[in-house]
Amino acid sequence: MSKWEIGVYTSNHIPTVNYDENNELSIHMEYDHLEQRYFYFDAKCLNYITPEDKPENIVPIIEGIAIIANGAIVLITKNVKKALEIDWNQIFYDEKKISIYKIDFQPSINPFSIITKSQTRISLHNPKGIASLVNFARKYDEIREILFMIGTFVDMPNINKNISTWTTLYAITDTIFYYMSDKYKAKEFDSQKGKKKVKDKTLEMIGENEVEYERFARTANNFDYLGIYARHGRQDFQPPKNPMTLEEGFNFVFKMVDKFFHYGATRNFLEVL
Repeated sequence: MSKWEIGVYTSNHIPTVNYDENNELSIHMEYDHLEQRYFYFDAKCLNYITPEDKPENIVPIIEGIAIIANGAIVLITKNVKKALEIDWNQIFYDEKKISIYKIDFQPSINPFSIITKSQTRISLHNPKGIASLVNFARKYDEIREILFMIGTFVDMPNINKNISTWTTLYAITDTIFYYMSDKYKAKEFDSQKGKKKVKDKTLEMIGENEVEYERFARTANNFDYLGIYARHGRQDFQPPKNPMTLEEGFNFVFKMVDKFFHYGATRNFLEVL
């Protein structure tokens, strides 16, 4: 992989991803002399940064790949607590512990952009799972963007992240509608005009329930029901008779992502879930 090992905190046993030269990501577990368990991750895209680079060139790449990996872990496990939280005191380069001046840089939504095309060998024929999702995220924008958004749900201890949750869930569905109408450009969309028709046709094509989508959307948009957590401020939106809980919102959107990835798999890339 690379010379980097990025330590992570975890109070839950997270899935490991065995090293494979054809995979972008690996996650492994080690024990110290006191039998203390530590997790580390590594990624091929980290080959393109070194400790001599400026922090603003290092931190966004490490955080970006961690968020995408978290998105894959959450989508596979359906558990927002099973994920990677970087321990900035456990960063190693070439087997030597290093210090990185960590301040709040915006994570890179595409940490793979630093990879040169001459060195992009990864397998797109892997078994289903976390490694496969991250490999496909490197190649396909739609997978990368959705995994990044899902990865932001991890570890939500403060109000700011909670406020963004319903908005991000809705943004994931927006992204699905965009790629269905723009990238796949199926014949079914030729006569479809306007957002509502694109939405209706997308739901039909991926096999999602339109009634449940409307229940989700009306919940996410409604200030009377969600207050500051709503996607909109006070407007003339009526809440559904049976609004979704946040857990139901997660489950609905993750299921919709699964269906979208499977739809894309039959037309553009191999099955990844």
